[in-house]
Amino acid sequence: MSQDRKELLREYKQSHRPAGVYRIVSPAAGRYLLESTTNLPGAKNRFEFAKSTRSAAGVSHKLSADFLQYDDFVFEVLEELETKPEMTPAQVAEDVKALEQLWREKLGGVGEY
Repeated sequence: MSQDRKELLREYKQSHRPAGVYRIVSPAAGRYLLESTTNLPGAKNRFEFAKSTRSAAGVSHKLSADFLQYDDFVFEVLEELETKPEMTPAQVAEDVKALEQLWREKLGGVGEY
């Protein structure tokens, strides 16, 4: 591996990617999938790819049947986690899971996959 490539990889791993809670909603089905991630842009990219290929494989198997039946799925960021530079990846992951649990309670589970 070249030195430039190693440096780019190191910079990427140390770069800040927004963490948070999101949901994938199908208004026609009246259902949603609630998830959290330490990489919101990555989750959105996986969703967009899954939507363009009409395959829920990159998103969740829970959506498979409805993903084939409906084409109205949307990606909604519900809340972005405020992170501090001194937070470890494990701390960010723990905090984002706690935030997901708060949203789960707030939404009440009605219509969740």
